[in-house]
Amino acid sequence: MSWIGRLGAALVVGLALCAGPASAGKLDMIGKFISADTEVDVATYTEVNDKGVEERVGLLGVRNGDRRNSITFNPNEFPALLVLWRQASEAQSDQWRYIGDFLETGTSDVSHLKVSAGPGVRFIIESPAKGAFTADLSRADMGAFAAALERARVYLGAPAP
Repeated sequence: MSWIGRLGAALVVGLALCAGPASAGKLDMIGKFISADTEVDVATYTEVNDKGVEERVGLLGVRNGDRRNSITFNPNEFPALLVLWRQASEAQSDQWRYIGDFLETGTSDVSHLKVSAGPGVRFIIESPAKGAFTADLSRADMGAFAAALERARVYLGAPAP
């Protein structure tokens, strides 16, 4: 399994348990945004690989009721999330409309993110093993969410889109 796969698996387990990661890596929760019975999380995960090199990934997690799922972004993929976010935040309306999607790489349970804009931003994360999870970010949380994404981008050393 590739390093991104290992990190992604550790992130999913760590967030699912609402505790620290399952491996020796470090999970940092940057932002948690709760709206009704859904939650959107922005986090980073850092682990030193078997060659002594520190590797980092960004994470977007969603919770719907008692169910949760997440998707990981390596530093070169993170700008794709930022572009989807920017497009969705600029397309606010009273009706939901599809903005775009992202397909995770490097994992055995590949997650698929779909982003919609409306009275906030809707994130849907689907994976073959867990199914689909939907969480809405309220308009009131959009500024703090953008700041959390920027903090994650800087930590990852990801290029700006």
